[in-house]
Amino acid sequence: MNKEILAVFSKNSILSVSDMKKMGYSKYFINIMVRKGELQRVARGMYSLTNDLEDEFYLAQFNNSQMIFSNETAAYLHQLTGRYPHPLSVTTVSGCHLRNNSLKKYYVQEALLKLGVITIIDPSGNPVITYDKERTLCDIVKNRNRIEEQIYLETIQNYYGSGHPNYRKLAEYADKLSVSKRVEEITKLFTKP
Repeated sequence: MNKEILAVFSKNSILSVSDMKKMGYSKYFINIMVRKGELQRVARGMYSLTNDLEDEFYLAQFNNSQMIFSNETAAYLHQLTGRYPHPLSVTTVSGCHLRNNSLKKYYVQEALLKLGVITIIDPSGNPVITYDKERTLCDIVKNRNRIEEQIYLETIQNYYGSGHPNYRKLAEYADKLSVSKRVEEITKLFTKP
């Protein structure tokens, strides 16, 4: 394996052609590496090292810039549940059409889309955009009828059991997402002396 290629992919397991061009690699060089079997095309304009597993999170988000991982997927990324999300759950603005039809989609008003947004490193080592733990908990509570019972309970128990709940932020988000009463009830259950 070319040491140069290993160095390029040491920080991210998947790179776009534009990212590689910024690093000084031409399309010709990329094509040669594909023909040699050192790189593989994983999506249009996206490449990884041959034999690397595809990063479903990174690829889904790369092709859909108007989405944020949420609900079950955000819970998984924050290790609030051990259940791998299938399909991936995402939130986008009402009326936005996402190209990937295999996603579980949630829609919100534009004013709420960026509430609690953070960048996190996914299991393959790539940065993806998701909601923080408090927004994730509020979304799980809000969308309870669309969430599997086991994931719902596990997420809530792990959030409160972590020893680091941010009650101020949780109350702020719950108010904005219209789930204050339900979140307060859950919080009381887990904060009994």
